[in-house]
Amino acid sequence: MHRALPLLFLLALCAAAPSRAAECASKPAVQMEFNSSTPRTLDSPDKKWKIYSVPGHSFSDDASVFLALADTDKKWRVVYLRRRGTAYFSDDSHWLVFRDDYVEQDSAILAFDLSGSSPKELKHANVNIRTAMSKQIPKGMLAEYVHYPDFCYAVPAAGAPATIILLSDTPVVHRPLFSLGYGYHLGKGAPFFMRVEVTLPDAHATAERYNPTRPAPITTPAPPG
Repeated sequence: MHRALPLLFLLALCAAAPSRAAECASKPAVQMEFNSSTPRTLDSPDKKWKIYSVPGHSFSDDASVFLALADTDKKWRVVYLRRRGTAYFSDDSHWLVFRDDYVEQDSAILAFDLSGSSPKELKHANVNIRTAMSKQIPKGMLAEYVHYPDFCYAVPAAGAPATIILLSDTPVVHRPLFSLGYGYHLGKGAPFFMRVEVTLPDAHATAERYNPTRPAPITTPAPPG
């Protein structure tokens, strides 16, 4: 009898948050969560860079998040932080990804190349991610919100581009046929999970729907053998 799972438990599994992708390195990326009210600092693994936050002058002000070279006075603003966000350095300190949770139920992804003497933002990373995700949403539906419960740098492969993986929890709702001009209530979205893969530095993004208990395989082609 103990082998038979109750129906409710099975349903809960189907709606569970996405699990960590199998291609992720076993050790999580060097990371830190920042918020708009508390100053915080995170060093890159090679200690060349640091990312830090400066709270606003009042509770309602946005914080500023900066990237700086650790041994100089040079700094560059990454983002004005309304709520909170999380910074992720790659193990080789070549890349920085910042997830900006700028509203309660939406996030933006910023990516930077740190291989030079100044950070280079990959300008279209977030747009490319959203475009790839929108192609997977069924016709006649739209996203209720976008949330990324997990992020990682993929295990590097010889000859393959650097790759990040985002697991997306993006419920979908039926697109309204018309609006009366007073707004409309879309209702609660149906569970919809996507796995997003982004290669660096071209910020090419692909997305696919997947069962959160079985992450889809990585699609980056293997190097020629």
